[in-house]
Amino acid sequence: MNHTDTVGGGLLVRRFADLSTGIKMLAIISVALIPLGLIALLASLQSNRTADLQRRADLRVAVTEVSRKLGGELGADISALSAAADMVALGGKNEEACARLQTILRSRSARPSGFAIIGADNATACGTGQYRSGPPPFLPEMAEPRAIFRDLGIDVRVFSKSGTAAAVAHYPAATIANLVRPIGLRIGYSLTLLGEGDALTLASHERSSLRPTEQFETPVGLLGLNLQMSVERAPIGATELLLTFLPLLMWASAAAVSFLVVDRLLIRPLAELRAGIAGLQPGERYTMPAIRTPAREIRELAETFQRVGETLTVHEIDMAEALANQTRLTREVHHRVKNNLQVIASLISLHARGVPAGETAEAYASIQRRVDALSIVHRNHFAELADGGISIKSLIDELASNLRAGFAVRGPAPAIRTSTPSLRVTQDVAVPVAFLLTELAELSMACDRSASLAIVITLTDTANRALLSMESAGLRDSEMLVAKLAAGYGRIIDGLSRQLRVPLIRNGETGHFQIEISTIPQDR
Repeated sequence: MNHTDTVGGGLLVRRFADLSTGIKMLAIISVALIPLGLIALLASLQSNRTADLQRRADLRVAVTEVSRKLGGELGADISALSAAADMVALGGKNEEACARLQTILRSRSARPSGFAIIGADNATACGTGQYRSGPPPFLPEMAEPRAIFRDLGIDVRVFSKSGTAAAVAHYPAATIANLVRPIGLRIGYSLTLLGEGDALTLASHERSSLRPTEQFETPVGLLGLNLQMSVERAPIGATELLLTFLPLLMWASAAAVSFLVVDRLLIRPLAELRAGIAGLQPGERYTMPAIRTPAREIRELAETFQRVGETLTVHEIDMAEALANQTRLTREVHHRVKNNLQVIASLISLHARGVPAGETAEAYASIQRRVDALSIVHRNHFAELADGGISIKSLIDELASNLRAGFAVRGPAPAIRTSTPSLRVTQDVAVPVAFLLTELAELSMACDRSASLAIVITLTDTANRALLSMESAGLRDSEMLVAKLAAGYGRIIDGLSRQLRVPLIRNGETGHFQIEISTIPQDR
């Protein structure tokens, strides 16, 4: 458990260490300022929440006040309607009751659009407005005062104490809406008057699906009526947004200012210093560009790098001159070796001419071809210094040409076909390859002088590896081939393959020899 935690912690530390200095500073400053920002943000949110609770309390008070106002107006009208119904029930006072009721209702704020008084046997004692032409529909039997929802309004119906007369007044929705309109409310709202299973819309507004709504419902206090108000939550204003996000803005601005200070004083000068150091080129006079920074330590560091760069430049120039001298000396040594090999080849050729044709002459010619193979490697050696390796194509083509010329001295030379891509190898590979091809060619000529030779190099799937193969009818299984291999060719070929550190693969049926060699990368 502890080991896992340690490894995980170490991984996080390494990843953090791999970040740039600017990102590290920004992360550290941001983490350090987060507690202060959170405290300020929570304080702002609490302030906004308190303001929202206060706003909801004000709305509840407003709907309660208008509900009480509606209850008071309807209560006064119910008392007037009840008194008029009692007068009609006593008989003989219809006109007086109607006149008094009309005077009272006209003086009220909740002025009905019409009223009617119904006497005994449902006879209309008087009626105004919409009840002037006929009695109201369905007067129930004696009951408590009640409200009937009809004709986009309500009927308030009241019975006399004796139950022989009744009075009714109709209040349109617009009249009630004007009566219960909240004063000073500047946001959209909806008002609904609720009864027993009925509802009357007094005011409505277009709702937004993006804003939640709140409902407040209070009882009117009579007739079983409730007043319901629906309002949208007030949108958050610019001031509230500013107060909410001001701590975050302060946190971000503090982190940004700190980052800019560090970036100007430290990060950018260091980046310029790194770019100036990267401009150091071998063999060229080094000049550190001017570092524009108020940090004295970084300017002194740049001056130190300037002195170090000048010293390195002088040393590199001296080393380049010494390397050039060494290259000239090495070239001279190899040139002398090549000349000595040519002298040896010439001496062998002179001695070969003085002996009659036969095994001795063949032995001289074989030795001369091996010396020529070594001379070819030395002639191509300087390509390794100039071009990054010895061209295997040039080496094999020149070797094949020399072999044909050497074999043609004692008779017709066999055809030698080569197929090699443009690859380069080191001298450690070129020398054993040249001798191996020479030995295999000598072995083929010893077994079948007329057999043609094919030297092919193909690329492999492995990077920097290639297959070298030689095929000839003279290398197929035969008694002479076995005798030649046992006489010395076999030991030489095996020794050369060991120098290449890979086994030599032989197919006696086809006369095919194959070995894998290492090459120099192409982009070297």
